[in-house]
Amino acid sequence: MGALSFSISPCTSNPRRWYVYFSIKSPFNMEQVKKSMSGKNFTILADTPSVVVFRSSLHRLTWHRQGMIQIDIYASNGTKKDNIEQLINHILEDNSIEIFG
Repeated sequence: MGALSFSISPCTSNPRRWYVYFSIKSPFNMEQVKKSMSGKNFTILADTPSVVVFRSSLHRLTWHRQGMIQIDIYASNGTKKDNIEQLINHILEDNSIEIFG
């Protein structure tokens, strides 16, 4: 599989919130997403069939099965678009094939 394409946009009303939209043809396999994220030191805060909320010491990710992640940053200074892109690439680096249904 080639590189997974995604776009990143900031929330207009919250400087610590970002949205990541994926261009995917099939939904994410949420069981594989949970397995991958737990291996990257994220814990599960909430779990439904279509949305899973993960937390690390720096981020909260609300991962939507149909191709969107809402990222909330805990650091008081927020972050930049490049940092969000690095985070997503780190999350997907070894698992992009496995997380699709």
